[in-house]
Amino acid sequence: MKEKVQSVSDETLQIYLDDAEGSVFSGGVSVTHARFAELQRYFTAHLLETMGIIPKAVTSESADGISRSFDTAFIPGSKETYLDLYKRKLHEVNGFKGRIC
Repeated sequence: MKEKVQSVSDETLQIYLDDAEGSVFSGGVSVTHARFAELQRYFTAHLLETMGIIPKAVTSESADGISRSFDTAFIPGSKETYLDLYKRKLHEVNGFKGRIC
């Protein structure tokens, strides 16, 4: 993802980092939590892709001499989107809150 955000201005990036910070905090994770920054990065990537600020991955497929290419929201080399990854990591962080151990 680092390569994707290099072309994004610091001001724009900060706006989306701030938005993501609010979303992660609203998701029940304290700003002081050890994994807060990780969750913030994944949600920021999701927002940047959703708004078209960073490009989505391009996927190609072909069959019988016909090919097509299209954008996907999947993380390159993965079958997950940044939003899916964020939700999975958020569940890992919040998964045991309120349970008796």
